[in-house]
Amino acid sequence: MSHLKIIILIILISSTLHVQAQAPELPERDNHIYPGLYWGAAGMSKAMIQLLAAGVLSTQAEAEANLTLQRGLDAIWHARMESYDGEIIPSWRKVDGGSIYPGLKYGASGIASVFLDAYQLTLNATYLSWANASIYEVYNQAQHFELPHWSYDYLFYRDAQGVYITDLSYGSLGIVQSTLQLINTTHDQFLLQKALDAMTWLYNISYPREVNGEPGRILPWYAATKELNITYTSYTQGNAGAIPVLNALYDITGNSTWINWADFIGQWLISKQRDDGSWKKSPGSELEDVGLNFEEGVPGVIYGLLQLRTTPQGKQEAIDQGIAWLRDQFISGKNIFPAVEGTTNAQYSLYRGMAGISRVLRLADSNTTELAASYNTLLNSALYQSSSDTSTLLLAYPGSDHEDYVDLSYTHGLSGIISELLAASQQGYISINSQLFDQYIHTMKYYQRPNGLWNRQITPAKPNFFERIPLQLKIISGLSLMAIIVFVYRQRQQSQII
Repeated sequence: MSHLKIIILIILISSTLHVQAQAPELPERDNHIYPGLYWGAAGMSKAMIQLLAAGVLSTQAEAEANLTLQRGLDAIWHARMESYDGEIIPSWRKVDGGSIYPGLKYGASGIASVFLDAYQLTLNATYLSWANASIYEVYNQAQHFELPHWSYDYLFYRDAQGVYITDLSYGSLGIVQSTLQLINTTHDQFLLQKALDAMTWLYNISYPREVNGEPGRILPWYAATKELNITYTSYTQGNAGAIPVLNALYDITGNSTWINWADFIGQWLISKQRDDGSWKKSPGSELEDVGLNFEEGVPGVIYGLLQLRTTPQGKQEAIDQGIAWLRDQFISGKNIFPAVEGTTNAQYSLYRGMAGISRVLRLADSNTTELAASYNTLLNSALYQSSSDTSTLLLAYPGSDHEDYVDLSYTHGLSGIISELLAASQQGYISINSQLFDQYIHTMKYYQRPNGLWNRQITPAKPNFFERIPLQLKIISGLSLMAIIVFVYRQRQQSQII
């Protein structure tokens, strides 16, 4: 083969390389298949519900979303667990064959909240009946207690015994929150009494404290026979997460006891703020557990304080100082908030990364250069397109290290990033081409399993070396090769003449 033909062949091969990564294949077997809210089908359904409610999808994508959502919700309902006597009950195991988790993260209370969202979108009474049955079953599983409370997991569906958790993710606060959301629609007084009983249990096991001479109570992370000083400031596992639940109780009952308790928790959080504006997750611990993520760190505490209906002394100053601390962590050279203070890599998700930080800054109306840069990073570094046989898909790296997998989940992956970008675009913080939302719907349709559920993580997703070369560099390389061809061709002509 002549030198000229070899060079032309090289150019033809290089010109067929796509900027987009090839869509990762759906694995035949993956243990990461969850029905629940945080990591599973319920959370992915929640993101689709938000897009449908916002009216941002094209006609074709809207039709795809409705069909994909319906299949997903049906699949969640059909994934209910079977009891030891063969009865199908509206309760779910974390994964197939695993233990039962009643809370928001993996269990029935989180799934019920998404069924309720689906009802409010579609007015399909079936979804409301599913939400109602799921919440009733959660309380049935604690019926052996005078005041309902739950272990974070258990093996037998009518035996909710173990370590009794208080928080939003695994415990009583999340269950009560989902219950109150349902009550706002059904006005079920029986369920309201159950929710009040659960809150009474929380009050009974809470710790007495005093802030600025005022007595009050804060929640431990779990119930213990003696005080172990495990009291968290954080949102999903600590006291900051109690504030919106207490607000909701006040809205339904009109009882100022609940709003006053929220106010005291706010005062306690303010008192635990450190001089640099941050909060430790466990203020009673010697560990330096200051987090940069929404789930366990400073952003979640700020979010809790933003929910306060009252204005305890120092509230706004605490929020401002917390935001200032967050801004100080921003690495402008990389346009990222690091995953851990003092490091230089980022996570992108809603609960563990930059999407969650951006949400808190947006809700605090902190329209800063750091917030704009963070959204720019989410749009242009976290997200990337991928080609399938039928459409263009939208995927996301978990973090700036470009890990070799894609996480589709709501709290730790693509679905939560899309949720935050949608909210930011609706409030005018960023401008987004609606095709991006269409591509997300194509992605969820493409990766939906035959049974209607999704894998949490898809691997591999990292583009190969050539696919990661920017388009501009490919063009320049192609032009350079063209110049080489011309040069070689002329040299051969001249040598033949000579």
